[in-house]
Amino acid sequence: MILSNVLFAFLLSIFLGSIFAFFLRIRGPWNKVWSFAFVLFLAIWAAGVWFTGVGPQVINVSWVPMVFVGILVALILAAMTPNYREEIPPRPFGIYFYVFILSLLVVILLGMMQKM
Repeated sequence: MILSNVLFAFLLSIFLGSIFAFFLRIRGPWNKVWSFAFVLFLAIWAAGVWFTGVGPQVINVSWVPMVFVGILVALILAAMTPNYREEIPPRPFGIYFYVFILSLLVVILLGMMQKM
């Protein structure tokens, strides 16, 4: 069950990340495709850990909450994308990026520990 959640989260994050990065030309506030997809992956995985048994399932994966959270997080990250037409230099990864990644990992670990 954990492996199927991780695999579905990975595939969905690659799909949504490629749609936003290559078709819409939006790469998030960090202007990097891999960071956009990585944040999506962790958020979708956290949704898969916490929302088990909600909605229809395919191969023991509740895919509706994962898709919903993935689209929601992708839209939030897209809204945070700065407008580079103003000649503002891109921001490097700051402390907020790492705190956000760490908090998503804590949410995932707490959800997995609760299931055990």
